[in-house]
Amino acid sequence: NSEPVLWLLRSGKEMEANLRTFLTREFGQHLDSLLVFADIADREEHLRRLACADLFLDTPAYGAHTVGCDALYSNVPMVTLLRSANDPSKHSFADEDYEPMHSSGSNPERRSITTDKLA
Repeated sequence: NSEPVLWLLRSGKEMEANLRTFLTREFGQHLDSLLVFADIADREEHLRRLACADLFLDTPAYGAHTVGCDALYSNVPMVTLLRSANDPSKHSFADEDYEPMHSSGSNPERRSITTDKLA
């Protein structure tokens, strides 16, 4: 599959339903195929699955911690969204910066460019 997906830890049916509803409301289409919810796994399975990812997204609301280290150990590039020092309610990336980053995961050439920029 060359389409990007958002891979999340399963946190309950209500969270999944709310996220699907939000995506449909915001983007005007049903995007079930773009959401993957994974169950908790043992460490070996966790690392095996993580190595399948093209990009690890670390958000300021959570912070990657050990999982971020696992991603880097698995050679998965990580993008950390930072809060603006002047306005903590805003991220420091402009909206137009997200397209090249998220689409690079499904395109090996663009992934290489993004990985080189992050190195």
